[in-house]
Amino acid sequence: MEKVLKDKGTSQDAAYLMIEKILILSDLQNLKKALGEQILEVKSQATIAKSLKSRLQLLGKLDDVANRAIKSNDWAAQLLALDLVANENSRFYQESLALPMPAGLTPEQENEYLTILSTQVAPNQSTAALAETKVKEFWNRSESLQSYKELISRDIERAGFLIKELTSLAAIAPSHLQSSWNTTLAEAKAAQGQSGLPTFAELEKARVNLKQNPFAVSAIQSALVLEKKAQRRSMVEYLEGRLAMLPPASEKMETRQ
Repeated sequence: MEKVLKDKGTSQDAAYLMIEKILILSDLQNLKKALGEQILEVKSQATIAKSLKSRLQLLGKLDDVANRAIKSNDWAAQLLALDLVANENSRFYQESLALPMPAGLTPEQENEYLTILSTQVAPNQSTAALAETKVKEFWNRSESLQSYKELISRDIERAGFLIKELTSLAAIAPSHLQSSWNTTLAEAKAAQGQSGLPTFAELEKARVNLKQNPFAVSAIQSALVLEKKAQRRSMVEYLEGRLAMLPPASEKMETRQ
């Protein structure tokens, strides 16, 4: 996907925009996990400094992804990015001010230390406040929920991606909107079930299996069955071509694998 997006040039085709969104949401998910696992170590001043540096590097990467989301002008990508920016910068600010004092400081030095530390993390507090304001503005766009309902009804082929996206949005929705977003998520899952289309997880499992066993007839056939159900014509033609090009010996190769 990254290679395809890199080669798109100035094209604004819907497929490229979708790829861009998928990559942004994937990067956000990875950063959310990494930030959630990173803690500020307080064993010594050295470990504190090291963990602070690590957290700031992750926040820098988050800023980069947030800028990509804003540039994409996609509602969901921007909202999810800004929500994570607000939460993680606020958490960093609070955890930084709660760090233990260096040993051996006088009361005057302690005050000076707190002042310096507060000044250093003040930008994170400002970033969190600004992002939180923007998040509220995004949730106030009442037409967004209706847009998803329309997508579900007319673009069921993308149901797997929509469900993943709606799951992330419903998880961070304000309390007064939780019910509406969870209902829309349930509708998307129901529509996918009625369509007979494979789930995103089923497609992903088949693709991983195919990547690990590129010459296995069974792996190609399993992926082909799902791609046909998903009505992805280009992938069906590609996989059928791969099957046709396999030499008869591939059956033996599959057995050895």
